[in-house]
Amino acid sequence: MEQTGRADKMLFTLGRLELAETSLQRLPLLVLTWLVLEGPTDRRRIRELFWPDADGAASHMRVALTKLRAALPGMALTGDVLSVTLPCDALDLQRAPHPHRMYPGAFLADVRTDHLSAEFQEWVLEKQEQLAEVVQLGLVREAEQSVSPLQASLLAEQAVGVAGAPPLNPELISRLQALALPGTPLDATLRRERATLDGAFPAVPVASSLLGRERELVQLLAFAGGEGSQALHVVGPGGVGKTALLLAAVREWQALGHPTVYLSLEPFRSLAEVAAQLARALGVTRPVANHTFGGLGQDLATRSLLVVLDGTDQRPEWLLALNELLSAAPGVRVLTAGRAAWADSWPHLLLTGLAVPAPQDSGTALLGAPAVQVLLRAAGPYAPSLARDLPSLGVIARRVQGLPLALRLVGRWLHQRPLPEVVHLLQGQASEADATSLLHPILRRSWYDRTTEEQQALLLLAQAPDWHRDDLAAIAGLSRPQVQPLVEYGLLLQQEERFQVLPLLTAWLRTRQVDDPALAERHAEHHLARLLKASPTDTRLVAEQANVLQALKWRADQNRVEVLAIARLAQHFERLGLCNAGEAVLTELDAHLADKAARATLQVHRAWLAFRAGRMRDAEGLIRAVLQSEGSGEEPAFQRAVMQAHNVLAVLNGHRGMPERATASLQRAVQLARVLNDQERASVYLSNLAIQQKNLGRYAEALTALAEARAHHEGQGNWELVWGDELRALQVRLDDPESEPRRMLEEAQHLAKRVEKASPQLQGLVLLAAAQAALLLGEADLALRYATQVKAQGGRSPAPTLRAAAELAVARAHYLRFDTPAARQALLSAASLCLELQDDAGLLDSLIVLAEDLVYASPRLAHQLATVVVEHRASNAAQRRRSTQLVNPLAGVEDGALPLAYWIGVGLKEIGARGTPKGLAHGPP
Repeated sequence: MEQTGRADKMLFTLGRLELAETSLQRLPLLVLTWLVLEGPTDRRRIRELFWPDADGAASHMRVALTKLRAALPGMALTGDVLSVTLPCDALDLQRAPHPHRMYPGAFLADVRTDHLSAEFQEWVLEKQEQLAEVVQLGLVREAEQSVSPLQASLLAEQAVGVAGAPPLNPELISRLQALALPGTPLDATLRRERATLDGAFPAVPVASSLLGRERELVQLLAFAGGEGSQALHVVGPGGVGKTALLLAAVREWQALGHPTVYLSLEPFRSLAEVAAQLARALGVTRPVANHTFGGLGQDLATRSLLVVLDGTDQRPEWLLALNELLSAAPGVRVLTAGRAAWADSWPHLLLTGLAVPAPQDSGTALLGAPAVQVLLRAAGPYAPSLARDLPSLGVIARRVQGLPLALRLVGRWLHQRPLPEVVHLLQGQASEADATSLLHPILRRSWYDRTTEEQQALLLLAQAPDWHRDDLAAIAGLSRPQVQPLVEYGLLLQQEERFQVLPLLTAWLRTRQVDDPALAERHAEHHLARLLKASPTDTRLVAEQANVLQALKWRADQNRVEVLAIARLAQHFERLGLCNAGEAVLTELDAHLADKAARATLQVHRAWLAFRAGRMRDAEGLIRAVLQSEGSGEEPAFQRAVMQAHNVLAVLNGHRGMPERATASLQRAVQLARVLNDQERASVYLSNLAIQQKNLGRYAEALTALAEARAHHEGQGNWELVWGDELRALQVRLDDPESEPRRMLEEAQHLAKRVEKASPQLQGLVLLAAAQAALLLGEADLALRYATQVKAQGGRSPAPTLRAAAELAVARAHYLRFDTPAARQALLSAASLCLELQDDAGLLDSLIVLAEDLVYASPRLAHQLATVVVEHRASNAAQRRRSTQLVNPLAGVEDGALPLAYWIGVGLKEIGARGTPKGLAHGPP
């Protein structure tokens, strides 16, 4: 859950580091600077950035955040994802029309960062250069617009001296030289810089990665700006530069201040995964059941956004899904790329090779061809000598059809071979060959030019979709200096901290040799070890999903898959709210499993994820399939899967309002846990069993089950679980009409003292129990105090259902104090929360309180609401007992099939609640 704070104090980062009107020290200010400039950040990532090697990093971070909260009372800074909005001079600078007028010095000038992570230090340097460049370019623009040559020269001189700026590049030098007055120190400085660069680079125009793609880039930006349809598909052969073009468009569009999200589809296998990842990237929070493109479109209906999806090959079903997104979100534009064209209705931009010189071209015409310039750039320091034989360069450009990848690969050959030899190697290349046929021999030659060690490393890296930089050393033994030549050569692609073997090379390697089992096993061992060690909520696992799935498939094909690994993968998806995506991933793995126990375990986890995604029928079907395959004398691993299946079936039956069936399933799960001598599971199932027995009104049986669970947890010394069992026992007695309220209040007060250092959720539940006991005693003020304490926990409590229950307790306390207006306002808040959460239990409690309110003013409606509770499948024994007292046997019976939301709306309308949410329906749907 993300918590966002907002304050109005100015954060100064240029030339100094200071938060106005505070005396905050350096480290909290650096954390604040990162959050303000980089946006929402996972708490774990903050620890890695600022306390990479410190013992007690979590404690250090708590201290820093506490200091920030004290300095900015309006800032929450809690939860798993930290975020804050704050005025900042660095942000203002980037929006200013004259940035140099508000630049007192470099970003974080003279602020120590040497003890922080290398990544943070690199970020500071990049940010320094980025902001200084903004100032430099602002000065140059103003100089170019000046009518005074002297003023223009002075502004250009200021641009050269901007603190924190990167070295001057050739383009900027050319602009500055046009502004400098001849014979001035500035003129001399720029001449020296130009001479230095001319000696280090080829004496030809410097080619960028987008050389020759200016027209296509303009087309993409025009599309992003609203020109034409909502969708555009960039299509072209491998190696033509689709990804480079898309990334350039993303950077340009973001630089103009427009929201953009880019997603490479290589690691993902299902629509649900992609929809979930897009939702996370956009900060969209939806129930796990709605990770679909249509649902995402509803959330983005009023937003203007560019979505860029790279790598849509062989995914025709995605066209329909993307059309659903676009029809629901008219302000969204989708830019995709792949090797194959989509349906005719989807507009296309065909990307071919770069422009090549004609055979008769010579001199400037030949040198100016984009394909030749890319070739010279790839040749690097050897370019000046190559430029003497321009006709041969023209031959090469035509032979490889101007394909950027081929030009870069061949350009690197020129580091090791003379130009005539390279031309000879390409002579057999048919100039009219298709792109794939053209690239294969070039790839082969590039491969054989690599050392044996580099080939072995690439073979290993080709086993996985992509790799994090740290894994290159851990698995392939590649240090950073060893990685760089492979990147420069074009055989290893880099995007930020992740690397991928050139896909065309990977495909070629698979055609020339059988997969090496030893390499595949090293890959599987590495990624499965990471899966088992990492926390299920570790967001870094998201980037490794494709690698983990491939590792599991390999082990499954070897009949060596670990059941624990399947469970951890399922937990990872569930904890991140990616339930549909997780179920799709496990479905793909299912086809690789032959072991009965492993397959049953996987189906149980598929069922649980389907349930969490709201797909009840799918979940029950999967569970029934496991249970129907149960036989006698099964091995323990399969029995364990059956045990878990009974527990999931109990949850499903409980959710459907069938507590008798849920109880039977849990009793079977407890029985199997005892057979397997798994006392820990037995205790968990006993606690769940007690909840179902409480719902059925079997209070003595529920207390017996909880006593057994508590005894086990006490023996293990797990006090958090012991207190949880005591809390459940207290909740059972609160429902039991024969229990003594005074004793329950005392127990709750005693337990509240014992759980002061437990989780906020447990503390809140105990305080709520104390409030409910006080309500039974009629002590309104005491109940109000406890319920208010639960609400005051705010962001510390992870469960919105707890806040809704606290609001309801507040409402009941106000009724006891004969303050009906305040009670109704609290009741409105509770009902609204329950509706938003689709919390049937909370809605039923809200209906009871509504009925108690209306029993005098509108007895017929009170009877109707009470009857709905009595007859509803999800009501428990205590709720039915309270409601029965309000039912008038002489009144008519309304249609109980109408949804709870209908009756909540009717009741709130009757009591005249102000500010009723628009989502509350006051009539049948």
